[in-house]
Amino acid sequence: MSLSKEVSNACIKCAKCIPICPSYEIYRDEIHSPRGFLELIKYYHQGDLELDKDLQTILDSCSLCGDCVKKCPIDLPIDEAIKSLRVG
Repeated sequence: MSLSKEVSNACIKCAKCIPICPSYEIYRDEIHSPRGFLELIKYYHQGDLELDKDLQTILDSCSLCGDCVKKCPIDLPIDEAIKSLRVG
């Protein structure tokens, strides 16, 4: 199983990562939050979403700062999961 799939399945949806996320601060929507990124990654692995230009644009909005990882109560490497699906 890939890292991104493991992490997206393990997220407990506590939302502690959202208030400290720079991407969420800019866009102010769930899809641009760590929890939102992981949901999109989960849909991709389920075959419900393509890794197309739109998904890449959303994933690229993550700064990979790691603040979500520090805040995660179960220490998920959210940044690494996002990074693993980025192209280039």
